[in-house]
Amino acid sequence: MERRKDAEAAQSEERRNVTRRPGGTIGPVLVELAFTASLTVAIVHDISVQGIGLVPEEEVPLGTSITIQAMKGSRRIRADVRHVRMLPNGHLLFGCEFCHALTMEDVLSLG
Repeated sequence: MERRKDAEAAQSEERRNVTRRPGGTIGPVLVELAFTASLTVAIVHDISVQGIGLVPEEEVPLGTSITIQAMKGSRRIRADVRHVRMLPNGHLLFGCEFCHALTMEDVLSLG
């Protein structure tokens, strides 16, 4: 329920060309920071073919290149952290832009 309220609040501020959809059907994902190779787990807040909103367990610096993959998957999707904002529940939402538009295979690999 709380996630739905956060998604609705985020969509009311929507300024993107492609609408993001709530990520409730996608399980947690692994996020690898490009330069440190450190891993963290993140909840998918929302997703579109151009980007993804993540709520990670650990902070990810703005401008960082990351790789995203499903917890039990092998397909890796590259993205860059473009903005960070606080959600009403106090968690940080990291807005990421994919390095290429998502394909159907990419979407299916995330769950």
